[in-house]
Amino acid sequence: MLSIRTHSQRGNTLIEILVVIAILAVLGGMSYNYLIGGKNKNGEKVKTPMEAGKSTACLMNLEQVRLGIKNFKLADTDNEKNPESLADLKFPRESLICPDSKQEYLYDKTTGEAHCSTKGHEKN
Repeated sequence: MLSIRTHSQRGNTLIEILVVIAILAVLGGMSYNYLIGGKNKNGEKVKTPMEAGKSTACLMNLEQVRLGIKNFKLADTDNEKNPESLADLKFPRESLICPDSKQEYLYDKTTGEAHCSTKGHEKN
């Protein structure tokens, strides 16, 4: 006796493959501005997550430096003078450098103010 074997085809149809490709294209297009950066509705450049993280780290470092300057002045109850340099605060060197531009924070010893020279970072 002859036995007839039926072969069931296993695989995806062309329509299924095209639907998956379309879904991936839509997801990729939606995440492009977020991951790579782009422009918003006003035409302004959108920061990438890495740029935003570095800017935030810079602002947090500056806040700590400013608090250190304030504490330095409060510790010297007689004169309340500003530190001669940021090195007088005894902070680790990494916290005195902007993570974005790798430049040291600018410090004016006459006013006791520190700020970042990187464009787009706040001075306050």
